[in-house]
Amino acid sequence: MPTKHITDISDKKTKKKSILEISDITLTPGSPKPGNVIRCDIDAVLREPVDLRKVQVRQVRKVGDLKLGESTKPLTERLAEAGAELSGDIDALAGPWRQSWTVKVPWEAHSGELWIWWYATTDDGREFASLEGRFDFRRD
Repeated sequence: MPTKHITDISDKKTKKKSILEISDITLTPGSPKPGNVIRCDIDAVLREPVDLRKVQVRQVRKVGDLKLGESTKPLTERLAEAGAELSGDIDALAGPWRQSWTVKVPWEAHSGELWIWWYATTDDGREFASLEGRFDFRRD
């Protein structure tokens, strides 16, 4: 099954000042369809310990210059909505951080190219991670 890596969907990823330094994200299949599942394998390094229950994720969805939506939710809630959950210790220690999530692409996903921005912060406002991704949800 074809895959895509973070470099295939984004030219910008977590900054050096972020707590989470993402080295790679692999998406399988590389071109998901609305209503189907996609597996996200994340390889990263946590620069310091963090309570993942307190990480807030702001998500912005756009098509071209048109903003389709924006919301901020806890990381655990954002994952649960997609049918995924964190693996390992919720009070994550510094060091290598690997996650594998299987998430369902909503039927309502925009047909065609969609930009999604994720900005995650800790409870004290520091940047946990940021990621911009370009996805092509074409319908057959």
